[in-house]
Amino acid sequence: MTDTIGERDLVTIQLWSRETMNKKKKLVSSVLKLSFLLLVTSLIATVVQGQDIDDVRDTLKEWVAVEKTISQEQADWVAEKALLNDLLSSLDQEERILRETISASQQDTSRADEERLELISRQEAYEQSATVFQERLSLYEMQARQLIPRLPTLLKDEIAPMVNRLYLTEGANYSLSERAQTLVSILSAVQDFDSAITVGTEIRTLASGEQVEVKVLFLGLSRAYFADTAKRTAGIGGPVAGGSDEGWQWREQDDLADDIIRAIDIYENRESPALISLPLEIERN
Repeated sequence: MTDTIGERDLVTIQLWSRETMNKKKKLVSSVLKLSFLLLVTSLIATVVQGQDIDDVRDTLKEWVAVEKTISQEQADWVAEKALLNDLLSSLDQEERILRETISASQQDTSRADEERLELISRQEAYEQSATVFQERLSLYEMQARQLIPRLPTLLKDEIAPMVNRLYLTEGANYSLSERAQTLVSILSAVQDFDSAITVGTEIRTLASGEQVEVKVLFLGLSRAYFADTAKRTAGIGGPVAGGSDEGWQWREQDDLADDIIRAIDIYENRESPALISLPLEIERN
């Protein structure tokens, strides 16, 4: 609405300026005609009435004064005409700039509308993808919670901070990226443990009730062997069959103490490499 009123104002000013110029021209023409008519009438009256030459001279002086006035009016009009022409030119230029500004503004508005529609479309696509991703992430989190109890104590202690975060995200307002990062960290740690040989220490209780520190040699997440350095106890362990949540089960087999301690020493580079025979039980369906 503001742009339309601005254009009307410019057109009104232009029309007013042209109308003023026409009125000035008509006024000058009328004055010249009137002056000439007065002069002729005055001369005729002088002759008819028999006035002397002085009266004629006075009349001529009056005529000359009128001519000077007319000339001054014409000069003033020429100057004013130039100013009006400059004003019209300036108004024409302002009108052109205004039209260009309006056109540019309309183009900017059109581009802004296109960008807004594009952003809305991208947001809708993102929301759809986020919904699908959230559903799958929730499923993977549930599977990870079911997996954690089946892990050996050594690995569970290692990933305990991440596991705590996993359970916190279940009821808290965490972002999808934070939840995904926690899940990936846990699964990466489990995968790394499962694809390597790991040696750690645990506290085990003997049949006598005495607690001793034992070394445990893990073959990924399939089997593990434990023995204390005094070779008083030894045994073999593995995940509970059938995917139970009870974790790992251990069976003492003290006669394996020498071989297990030797295997651990070889792994930790305290002995030269050699072949060690250890029992490996594999579940068959």
